Amino acid sequence: MIYDYIQVTDKKKMSDEYSDQWRIVNLTDFFDNKDVDLSKYDIAIIGVNEDRGSSQNKGTSDAPDIIRKAFYKLKSPSKNIEIIDMGNIQKGSSIKDTYFALGSILSELINEDIFTIILGGGQDLSFAQFNAYEKLNKSVNFVSIDERLDLDANMPDNQKFLMDVFTKENNHLFNFTNIGHQSYYVHDDIVASMEKMNFDCYRLGHFKNNITETEIIMRDADMISFDFNAVKCSDAPARANASPNGFYSEDICQIARYAGISDKISSFGLYEMNPSLDINGQTAQLAGQIIWYILEGYYNRHFESPKKENKEYLRFVVDLKSDEYNMVFWKSKKSGRWWMEVPFSNMKQNHERHHLVSCSYQDYQDACKGEIPNRWVNAYEKLC
Repeated sequence: MIYDYIQVTDKKKMSDEYSDQWRIVNLTDFFDNKDVDLSKYDIAIIGVNEDRGSSQNKGTSDAPDIIRKAFYKLKSPSKNIEIIDMGNIQKGSSIKDTYFALGSILSELINEDIFTIILGGGQDLSFAQFNAYEKLNKSVNFVSIDERLDLDANMPDNQKFLMDVFTKENNHLFNFTNIGHQSYYVHDDIVASMEKMNFDCYRLGHFKNNITETEIIMRDADMISFDFNAVKCSDAPARANASPNGFYSEDICQIARYAGISDKISSFGLYEMNPSLDINGQTAQLAGQIIWYILEGYYNRHFESPKKENKEYLRFVVDLKSDEYNMVFWKSKKSGRWWMEVPFSNMKQNHERHHLVSCSYQDYQDACKGEIPNRWVNAYEKLC
């Protein structure tokens, strides 16, 4: 039984004498190792007490319950939340055992259509998060929020796990995007390699005064791997080798809300928080607020999917005279969001759900000028 890997969370340790009915702790069900009807829940939280892959940041295995305590003190963002705390996955005999446990439990939760929030642990757990989708035979749009691109074969697991993702046999990875990398941590050759694979890498500065663009990226994602090193040290000190630069805490909370709003995302991992290095619980509080914004976004989802017969969307066709295709754009009358269609070959039927690509009004304007958006090109290369 996969739940044998779990140590349940003691609700009493997550509460205090000041808990009122609207605190999230009092609106959450706690798994107790008995048979549970998962179908009633929208959201699950599961911790992973594993840091063997983070040899330069030992202590991340203690983060799950510290994050919980900060999160459960908050007021609920919605009157009708259906959330279950699944407890913590304990360290296996080997780190691969822990990966297997997380992948197995996560795949079951995703299969039940439950949005799952993972509390790490090191970011190498993202590999297990990714593998959960393989068990479901599902191609994956993987988004990482990180100051680095974790592809260094000479570093610990938490700084090279992407190599395992990219080189995995029978790979089910459709697309990878990293947002927020800092150029002095990433060699130009790595960025060039990513571009050759038609993957997207956005520098931290790309989103300066333009954090809303991350919504487009979140909208197409299936899973999010968030490394606290992506946040500037003054806002999130609880990690080794913290950088003075990074996203502001309010930016990360906005991104988390976009992740919650996304109709596609089914898992969000928070990794590399080290409680022993925190100052006055500041990073733990940020982690709790990130989860709060995920919930706030989730319970405000638009559930939009443009279709020809739906009058809730406007359809625009751009004639590219120099190309064999016309570009088709869609705009939601309700939210104002944009999408574009990308043709796919019969050989790529398993990727059909990726042929509608989220985009911006600027992408539409560029197409009208005869400029094909990079998002379209990258998707086309994978679909045809």
